[in-house]
Amino acid sequence: YGTFWVDDIQLEKSGSANSVNVLRNASYSGFTDWAVPSGATNNAISDNTYLSQTFNSVGITGNASDIKTVSQEVTVSGSKGDVFSFGGWGKAKSVSTVSDFATSMPRTFGISLSFYNGTTLLKENYIPFNFAIYDWQYITSMAVAPGNYTKVVYKYVYDYNCNTAYFAAPYLYKET
Repeated sequence: YGTFWVDDIQLEKSGSANSVNVLRNASYSGFTDWAVPSGATNNAISDNTYLSQTFNSVGITGNASDIKTVSQEVTVSGSKGDVFSFGGWGKAKSVSTVSDFATSMPRTFGISLSFYNGTTLLKENYIPFNFAIYDWQYITSMAVAPGNYTKVVYKYVYDYNCNTAYFAAPYLYKET
């Protein structure tokens, strides 16, 4: 008697298991489990030109003098050499992310994955979207743990940028 909850079941029939997304609420069913900036919006993506299925997205309005991130901290521990693959979709009318010598602010439009041991940052891995493309883009990369870690932080970043950015279908797989 009682309540039994099941989430993200994965049944497979194959010689090896597939990757499992370790991000919680990767479908952005609201902002549960995500740290989002004030004013963030939750939007259904209706343009399936690039996305093979319907997704929710998070929209954030940039600010040329502010850091804007959508992040999730994942409590997972491991050792030097562990491999994670990460990525997702993004869309924005980003301004150039090439260095701006008029300001010291590094404009970004991309995804980062950071390894921490406690509160100590071990390494940040950043992959950029192409700022010159104003439609949906998909980016992916792999990150290798530089040492023993106690958590990783996944972030969509849109720092010191303008206009609105949309992010969808984030994923983080621990490969080894």
